[in-house]
Amino acid sequence: MARKSPVELHRIALYMHRRGHPPCIIADMLGLHAGALQRWLEQKEMQGSKPSLNQPYPQPTRR
Repeated sequence: MARKSPVELHRIALYMHRRGHPPCIIADMLGLHAGALQRWLEQKEMQGSKPSLNQPYPQPTRR
């Protein structure tokens, strides 16, 4: 099975968090580093409940 893109992982993580799953379980299930997940959740809290219209999810880095 192919690895999901960072944008898709971000969407899934936020969905799971809204459903009440603890961050440690989300990180384990998605294969994420707990610190990365924590940053995503903190960024979401700082933005407030209204999502940005220009970039609702972080863009993947290009190499």
